[in-house]
Amino acid sequence: MNNAHKLILILSLFIITNCGFKVSNNALYGKFYIANIENTKTQKIDFLIKQGLRNRLSNEKALNQINLEITNSKIKEINEKNIQNQITKYELNISSVVTVIFVEDLKKYNFKISSKGIYNISTTHIGTKKNQENLEKYLTNKNIDKILKALTNLEK
Repeated sequence: MNNAHKLILILSLFIITNCGFKVSNNALYGKFYIANIENTKTQKIDFLIKQGLRNRLSNEKALNQINLEITNSKIKEINEKNIQNQITKYELNISSVVTVIFVEDLKKYNFKISSKGIYNISTTHIGTKKNQENLEKYLTNKNIDKILKALTNLEK
């Protein structure tokens, strides 16, 4: 009976510790608060980046209040053609130029980030548009993560 209790204890220990819970970077979320975000354009990408950053950096009691100026650009290029000279793949490049201004001491930092991806042409126009939208959302989320990493490097 003693061995059975040890076995149950060891198995329950493995089950509890390997639950798959992932700790997020909550320390960053408490250090910054976005007082203002300015975008130069009103594209979908600008809106997604603005909302993504506001959702993650919304602690009003944060130590550092910042203003952000973000300029986004989207470049779509032909990546691949088939033998009949028809386009089969496009490459999408989303780049952002970010200016961070600390409200307290008016320090100003600039950095540029970009993400690339390739999407396939579908047999229907709707399918192609859906592929492009999915890639745009993925690349904007990637840019949001890069902006957050860059903010941690800018800490005072």
